[in-house]
Amino acid sequence: MLPAGDRLFYGDKKLHRPQLTYREYNDWPDSTTLKNVSTIWFAPNVEQLQQYPGFPAFVKSAPQLKALKIPLDFLPLAEDQVPESVISLSILSFQNKANQEDYEKFSWNDKQVLNNVVYFSFFDFDGIYELAGFTSRQLPNLSWLECFIDEEGETIERIKAFSKLETLYAQHLRTHDIFKALTQLPLRMIKLEGFDKGFPLQHITQLPQLEIIHINGYEEELDCALFTQFPGLRELMFMNCRKLKNVERLLEIKSLESLHSISCNKAFGGAVKTRFAQAGLQQLNVDFS
Repeated sequence: MLPAGDRLFYGDKKLHRPQLTYREYNDWPDSTTLKNVSTIWFAPNVEQLQQYPGFPAFVKSAPQLKALKIPLDFLPLAEDQVPESVISLSILSFQNKANQEDYEKFSWNDKQVLNNVVYFSFFDFDGIYELAGFTSRQLPNLSWLECFIDEEGETIERIKAFSKLETLYAQHLRTHDIFKALTQLPLRMIKLEGFDKGFPLQHITQLPQLEIIHINGYEEELDCALFTQFPGLRELMFMNCRKLKNVERLLEIKSLESLHSISCNKAFGGAVKTRFAQAGLQQLNVDFS
């Protein structure tokens, strides 16, 4: 959900979203308009980047800016380019692939600290999985992280240093045993997808404090008795998990309020769905399941 206020989009029209006001690239807002801007998304195409290179200078003067989305092409940033008011930062892939060819790992100096950023998203389709160079030094108060996991698992080492992290949405997990690296974090919500055969999902019980668990695309057998080991579990979502078994065991979870199952090979079909419908859950969404 985007914050209240004016929401501006600059970039390729094909990437424009209806909840944002489209403006022509380089049609930057004046100081009066800028006072009410809460969200800015930049998704410039190659031509726009070549004509107007670099991070637009007006951004640092937006006093109420809360959410900022920028491409890798703008990095690295100077220490004063992101307003202190920003709480949400999202990084897009390179929009000009020529910049990717010249890419070197981004580094940030110790003065580049974004104390107020609590949400960071870096779904990078260029194969650069290092969180755009950001570490817990730059984002000391991060509580929500969305990212891909690299093949070697170096991203996991960065994640475990975010000591205030409460929500993690991780993709491309492969077979990395991510859970043992997260045991010291105050995680309450986890969303996982992108599993290879042999991923140790059973080790999720090393995080018994979890309240919300979303699993998408786990193709091996998954015994739902596993989730009875989370005493405060409030929400479960399964998507494209076609080998669920013992789903009735989920009825033993007294704290469960919300259950979603989408495209799970009719694991919740027939009489099973009826039992869950009678269980008094606040939300029950069973679709193609």
